[in-house]
Amino acid sequence: NRCYTLKWQALGEGVFPTDCFELSRDGGLWFGGGLTKNADWNLNTANFSFAPFITGDSKVYQFGNALKRYFLNSRGVAIEVSDKTPFHLSIKQGTKQNGAYDNTLCIRAANDEFAFVNKLTPLPELEYKVCIAEDM
Repeated sequence: NRCYTLKWQALGEGVFPTDCFELSRDGGLWFGGGLTKNADWNLNTANFSFAPFITGDSKVYQFGNALKRYFLNSRGVAIEVSDKTPFHLSIKQGTKQNGAYDNTLCIRAANDEFAFVNKLTPLPELEYKVCIAEDM
């Protein structure tokens, strides 16, 4: 069992720390997060742009009333996003300066005027743990 904590903070306004993880059959199936609008049990088939990871009515908003910042892969990888992170999630719809991501699960730290108006850090800070083991 090995775990690594990754933490990085934006250096300026309008910068949103983002990390993405490939969704592919060879890389295993991803599960977790909680109730997600129009998504099957595994997240590899989900498709939505960045949305604040907060509870709501999944008939109207992207996420439902049961959420956990924990994602598990069938190949023995787990990702847990810190409660301190103003967490936004995207699946298959991330963008990068050099082009578009395809088939990815992306996590982002972004303060906003709705979900994360009470800033815990002056600029967005992305903190998460990645654990690797044969059996999660």
